[in-house]
Amino acid sequence: MQHDAIAVIGVACRLPQSPDPDSFWHLLRSGRSAISDAPSDRRDTGYGGNGSSPGGTGTRAGGFLDRVDLFDAGFFNVSPREAAAMDPQQRLMLELNWEAIEDSGIVPERLQGSRTAVVVGAIWDGYATMTYDRAGQRCARTP
Repeated sequence: MQHDAIAVIGVACRLPQSPDPDSFWHLLRSGRSAISDAPSDRRDTGYGGNGSSPGGTGTRAGGFLDRVDLFDAGFFNVSPREAAAMDPQQRLMLELNWEAIEDSGIVPERLQGSRTAVVVGAIWDGYATMTYDRAGQRCARTP
C-alpha cells in the first residue's frame, strides 16, 4: 500500500473569542472559557422554540463569533444581495479558505492546476432553520 505525503502548510480558524489560530492557542493555554453573554442582537434567536419569540432558544450565554457581519463580498466576487442571503458559515468558509492560503505563503494563482486541497469543518445549520422560522415556516428537526 502506497502512502502519499500530506503537508499542512496553512491554517485558519474563527472560534469564540479566537479570531485566528494564535488567539485560540492563547485561549487554550490560559485555561479561559470562551463562553460569554449572548450579544444583544443574537439573543432569543435560533431554532428549537424554547424562547419567548418564535424559534427562539432562550439562550443567554454561549460561544459566539465576533464580527460575523463583516464580509467583503466584492473581494469574493459575490453580489451584495447574494452575500446578504448566504448562510454566515458560507461567508466564513470563503474568508477562512483565503486566510489559510495566505498563511501558507503561497501565491493563490500558483495553485491553479495543482494537487491542493482545502479541508473545511463546520457544524449546525441554525442559520437556515432560523431563516425558515422567521419566514413563518417551521423546520422539522430530529434530535
